[in-house]
Amino acid sequence: MRIVIVLAFIIFSEANLFAQKKLVPVTQSTLTGIALPAGAKKDSRFLSVAAAEMLLEMQTSKSNTKLSATEVLVLPAKSSVVFNIDSLAKKLSDLGWHITVIAEDKKYAWLQKGTRYVISYFSMDASETALYLAEATSIPIQQSQGNKPLSNQPGTTGNIVTNQPAITDVNKSNENNLTNSAIIGAWGATASDQSSSRVQNGVMNYISRQYTFNANGTYRFISKAYDPLMDKILLGKEEGTYQVSGNNVSVSPGLSVLEAWSKKDGRDEWGKILSSQNVMLESVTYQFTKYYFSGVKVTSLVLQASKATQRDGPFSSNSTFANAWYYNPFSGYNTAIKLPNE
Repeated sequence: MRIVIVLAFIIFSEANLFAQKKLVPVTQSTLTGIALPAGAKKDSRFLSVAAAEMLLEMQTSKSNTKLSATEVLVLPAKSSVVFNIDSLAKKLSDLGWHITVIAEDKKYAWLQKGTRYVISYFSMDASETALYLAEATSIPIQQSQGNKPLSNQPGTTGNIVTNQPAITDVNKSNENNLTNSAIIGAWGATASDQSSSRVQNGVMNYISRQYTFNANGTYRFISKAYDPLMDKILLGKEEGTYQVSGNNVSVSPGLSVLEAWSKKDGRDEWGKILSSQNVMLESVTYQFTKYYFSGVKVTSLVLQASKATQRDGPFSSNSTFANAWYYNPFSGYNTAIKLPNE
C-alpha cells in the first residue's frame, strides 16, 4: 500500500512539474514580436491551446482560412499593470502591424504585416488578461466594411491602419514637387530569393510587381509569384484610384484579389485558374521621387513609406533611399507581366 502511495505521489509530482513547465514566463510574443508586460506567461498546456484554437476558429471559419502556431498568453490583471487595448494597439502599430477589428465582436482583430496574417483575441477581467494569437495559413477573405481600426492612432482611416509617408533626405529629392504626369505610365520591379541554398542548387524563384498609373486618376497593380518548388503560380490584381499632392501619392484600392493558377505542363506558364479570393484593401500614402541612376542609366520611380506594405512587400535592400521600393520603366530586362489569355 505504501509503495502505491509513493508511486502515486511521484506521478502526481511529475505531472504537476510538467504542467508548470508548460506555463512559463515570457517577455515577448513569438508571433507578433511585441514586448509583453512583466508577469506575462505563455500557456502551452494542451487543453488551454485547444480552447484558444476553438475560440479563434469561430472567427476564422468566416474568413475561409485555417490557423497554425497558436500562441496563448496569460497577462497580469488590469488592476496590477497598465496594459490595455490602447497600449496593445500602439505596440503592434510600432512594429508595422496593420490592425482590422472584427465589427461583430471587438475582442477579435486581424493583424497583417507583409504577407502574414494573424488573428488575435484580447480580453481583460479582474483576475487576468488573455491574449490569444494564431497565424492564418492563407489570406483571409476581406471582412465587412463596418470594421474599424483597433484604436484611433494617427494614420488610421477606413478599416485598416495606413502608412504615413516617410521623409526623404533633401539632397536626394532632386525632382520633388512633381505633378501627376511624373508617374503616369507603367512601372515594374522584380525580386528573388538569393539565399545560398537556392543559388547553389539553381532553384530560383521570383515575384514581379507592376503599377500602371493612368491619366484619369485610376491605377492598376499586378503581382506574379513563381517558385519551381510550388505547384501553383500566384497572381494578384488590384484596381483603384490615386491622387497626387506635391510629392505624395495616395493610393486607394477599390478591388483586390489573389488568384492561384496551375502551371501549364509544369512550366512558368499560366495553366488553369484554381481559386480566387478577395484581399483586404490597403490604402497607403507614399512619398515618391523620380531618381536617375547613372550606373544603369535608368530613371526609377521611388516609393517610400514609414512601414512595409502588403502590396509592395519588404523594403528594397538598395540603401540610396530609406524605406523604399524602386520601380523602373519597362525596357530590356524589365518586362511587363504577361497575364493569362494575353
